[in-house]
Amino acid sequence: MQARATTTARYFKPDQMGTFVQALAKMGIKPDTGLEDAKSGRGGRVGPQENDWSTAEIMRCTDARGLLELVQQHGQSFKSIHVSAAWGQLSTMQSAGGGGDEGVVLQQLQVLTRAKMLEMGARGVANVVHSMARLHGSGRLSVDDDLVGELQARAKARAGDFKPQDVSGLMLALAKMGVKPDAGLVEAMQARATERAGGNTVTQLTPGGAPTFPWDPR
Repeated sequence: MQARATTTARYFKPDQMGTFVQALAKMGIKPDTGLEDAKSGRGGRVGPQENDWSTAEIMRCTDARGLLELVQQHGQSFKSIHVSAAWGQLSTMQSAGGGGDEGVVLQQLQVLTRAKMLEMGARGVANVVHSMARLHGSGRLSVDDDLVGELQARAKARAGDFKPQDVSGLMLALAKMGVKPDAGLVEAMQARATERAGGNTVTQLTPGGAPTFPWDPR
């Protein structure tokens, strides 16, 4: 496929070539020299972006020890997308009960989440809270009320960017952690869900703040 892309590179738009190379990066495949030259010739960035490479590395971690080593080595250069990916990957790993390497990773991810909070968009906030809920549900994470409050505030600030699935993911995750959403957040998310649905209700929030959904976004 790389060879075919190289020979037909002149028909690619720069963004299409970039998308192709990014897809290779997510599979852990380094573009060959010919493809890199062709990509450069199309005016795109040569090689995978750092965001794509490091996210792919996170997704290849299979246990808490590997993720901890990655966070310790690259955590200082993490962007919000990497923080979100690390939370998600940890939540899919076999439980270690929240102790040992897993406990250290959790502590460091909470620190990184606070550090990158202002970079997070709607999807990032929803994904982090969803991952936290999964970890909490398996007894691996205690709810940090302050951190959850900061995430709610960030969600409220970025309410205009939320898509219906992000709204449902966020509100359901809060409910699973036993967290009553901030009244302002409920109002903002309900308005956004109704707006994006074009009048078709996809998310309904009860007066007490507990959400009900026709599907589970996991």
